[in-house]
Amino acid sequence: MITDLLFDIRQDILSKSKGRKHYTRKAFDLLPPRIVPHILDVGCGTGTVALELARLSDGVLTGLDNHERSLQILDAKADQCGYSHRIRTICRSMLNM
Repeated sequence: MITDLLFDIRQDILSKSKGRKHYTRKAFDLLPPRIVPHILDVGCGTGTVALELARLSDGVLTGLDNHERSLQILDAKADQCGYSHRIRTICRSMLNM
């Protein structure tokens, strides 16, 4: 129960942070152009970076995280944005890829 509360508080704070999208765009612009990049977002959480990368590219993205609830949120956001055909999620630890 306490972990759910801490998760909700953390998500509320992170959702108000615009820095992640800014730095994601900045880093993406430094990459050489790819027609259909395959992108792995390790520790993707609820998908702020993955969704921004989907907006910036025509790529196929894989979001890896060990928190099932975060991945469910990412799946719902991807569906809502029309990216569900390009974003898949895997519930697994980054230590066990």
